[in-house]
Amino acid sequence: YQIELKKNYDGTIEYVRAVKGIFLKKELGILGFIEGDNGYCKLEFFRVRETERGKGIGRNLLEIGIEELRKHGYAEIIVYPKSEPYDGEGCIEPMELYKIYQQLGFCFTEKDVDRTRNNNEMKRSIINA
Repeated sequence: YQIELKKNYDGTIEYVRAVKGIFLKKELGILGFIEGDNGYCKLEFFRVRETERGKGIGRNLLEIGIEELRKHGYAEIIVYPKSEPYDGEGCIEPMELYKIYQQLGFCFTEKDVDRTRNNNEMKRSIINA
């Protein structure tokens, strides 16, 4: 697969995606950011096709995104995990989704969160990560 990086007019990152194919590109995974104030950036969307999960595509996309965010002085990523499947694919249950984000280095910002529901805030420092 190939990685495509789309930047905004000011050079900040809009999204990173993995694609397969030359002319008829098939998206395998994508993540996008909304850049915030005070050194943090919000991970707005992040998904990988069911058939491509477990192959390191999501981790690769995130690491490329982190590299770009560091170049612009960001120190932390905030995310409110929710399952965002491609059309025709099933959702990832919240407990499994949180495990994935924890494996990617994110931590809950509060103690005793309800892991059966989506959108609990998680953060990851990207300073010297």
